[in-house]
Amino acid sequence: MYMELSGDKRMRFITAETNCWGFVQYSDGVELLQLVKAPDANCSSLLITTRQGLVLLRGQDLTPLWKLSLQGLRSQPTPGYFTDDQTLDFLLQTQDGVGMKKMMVVDGGSGSIIWSHSIPCHMKETPTTSAITSDQKSVFLFWAEALTAAPLNSDDIPGAEPPGLYHLYLLHPTFPSILLDLTNTTGIVTASEAFTLDI
Repeated sequence: MYMELSGDKRMRFITAETNCWGFVQYSDGVELLQLVKAPDANCSSLLITTRQGLVLLRGQDLTPLWKLSLQGLRSQPTPGYFTDDQTLDFLLQTQDGVGMKKMMVVDGGSGSIIWSHSIPCHMKETPTTSAITSDQKSVFLFWAEALTAAPLNSDDIPGAEPPGLYHLYLLHPTFPSILLDLTNTTGIVTASEAFTLDI
């Protein structure tokens, strides 16, 4: 494939698709590597998810394009076109207290957070996906509990899975202040699937 780890945390990668290669040195624990199509280059960029956040490296020479420090990052970044620049942006989720997740969209061009919202969610990892629309933007979909503010009962155990109702939410880049509740289920969500939706 494109990765070989040695004992000193030195990573060698080669991509047959782009013929880019190089060496990267990281000490804060690489969790995930993702190739990201760069709109203005023949070589894909490399998104590195670590325990401390994200780093986007230019594929041609492996120079850092941006770095975002985030504590509690627990999921694979979901790519999608949220802004108008045709650069992939990323939906992330971090732990935001007991029974809460913070969902955020990171601008792929600058690494800045362009949208965020805290949601009630007791699932360890919330399934997320994106789908492209007819105007070449992406909607992001994710599961969470109802967005009503209900206090915990004294019988609730912090961090335990409640028998609550899970909802599928849609975030559209044209209306970022609105989360559309698409469906709900009484069971625990175990999978999600992308589909094309023109709004």
